[in-house]
Amino acid sequence: MHAHQLFVRRCLLVDRELEKHRDALLVEQGKNGDKSALAELVGLYHQPVYNLAYRIVGDVEMASDVTQSTFLRAFEKLAQFNPEYKFFSWIYRIATNEAIDQAKSRDRFTATDGTELAASDTEAAIFDQQQAVRVQRALGKLSEDYRTVISLRHFSEMSYEDISEVLVLPVKTVRSRLYSARQLLKTHLDSQEHSFR
Repeated sequence: MHAHQLFVRRCLLVDRELEKHRDALLVEQGKNGDKSALAELVGLYHQPVYNLAYRIVGDVEMASDVTQSTFLRAFEKLAQFNPEYKFFSWIYRIATNEAIDQAKSRDRFTATDGTELAASDTEAAIFDQQQAVRVQRALGKLSEDYRTVISLRHFSEMSYEDISEVLVLPVKTVRSRLYSARQLLKTHLDSQEHSFR
């Protein structure tokens, strides 16, 4: 490993530790009634929680509902948060469970038709939107377990260890589930490609 790579790794570890301490402090302040600390936690994690929820449920309004219920549930149970763990793992676990519950409550998963994506005049943006729609449709064909692990790894860019913490699964199971999910996702994407020809 090169010196630069080691330096980058050390910086990432330091950043994660600082993040963990910052979050623990905000949680402690929130427990003591500091509404601005809770607002800061929402500001830090709203978009990542929403993105995760959207990837699992595939619906803009439902993802917003999941995001809101995630923060409500997290703040109701703030006293149970263990500062030895990362806040983002804890809130992601809550968001994952909320999103899966919402997805299961529907009769069937409805993949997005892309209408909520912003319109654009450029060919590249249109192609990106079409790709996003294809991926979301393919994700919609996966089970909640597979959709969740793909979303955590590729859209939330979490490490295997963090996914393991969020899903309360051994790292080996996370790796295995992710491999299977990727294979199925590829199969669904390939079948979409062939149906367009």
